[in-house]
Amino acid sequence: MTIGQNVKAALLAGLAGGAVLALFSLVFTTPLIDQAIELEQGQPGTVEEGFSRGVMKLGMVLGFIIYGVFLGILFGSVYGLFDTLLPGQSDKSRIAVLAAAAYWAVSLFPFLKYPANPPGVGGLETIQFRQTTYLVLLGLSLATTVMSLALMRKLRGIRPGSWIVGVGFAALLAAPVYFFLPPHPAPPVTVPVSLLWGFRALSIAGLTLFWLALAVAFMFLRRRSAAT
Repeated sequence: MTIGQNVKAALLAGLAGGAVLALFSLVFTTPLIDQAIELEQGQPGTVEEGFSRGVMKLGMVLGFIIYGVFLGILFGSVYGLFDTLLPGQSDKSRIAVLAAAAYWAVSLFPFLKYPANPPGVGGLETIQFRQTTYLVLLGLSLATTVMSLALMRKLRGIRPGSWIVGVGFAALLAAPVYFFLPPHPAPPVTVPVSLLWGFRALSIAGLTLFWLALAVAFMFLRRRSAAT
């Protein structure tokens, strides 16, 4: 495939993933956010929102689509440059490996350490600390994932089950990162525990669907472009 075909496939795949995430969030996650906002507004000292909920939902949809397009182009660029270096015997298997690695590094591992919270959980006075530690974790997660992929590539053809060694190596590198990074300060929780954990479960479910949709769309679009 040409670079232009690959970028086009990646852009459309990211758009599809972002649309799936936006639709999932509108249907399942947004009602919990609405509940959390209603509970938060009943607390003393609450600052009124500057935008209506309709405008905020529209902004969320656009934000997820932009997020999807950005990660899609990044995903496609990495695959276009390093596809022959990725573990896997076929185009489909290499895309699956890269998508699984990206899902772990960008979404799942950071979520396990610093899970998402609905409105009403977390104080403004700790937001800079929380953002900094999250970005540090994200950078370390990406670095350890790249090292694990490099090991899997090196062992491919030399040792059967090299992917098991790579996954184990990734877990070995992730463990000290997880345990030595400081936890976020315990936030004042003003929402029911069921709402908090429901929001977290739906958040990671949406991200899982995003990476699945992106990978499947990228496989399909590359195959279609190659056939054309």
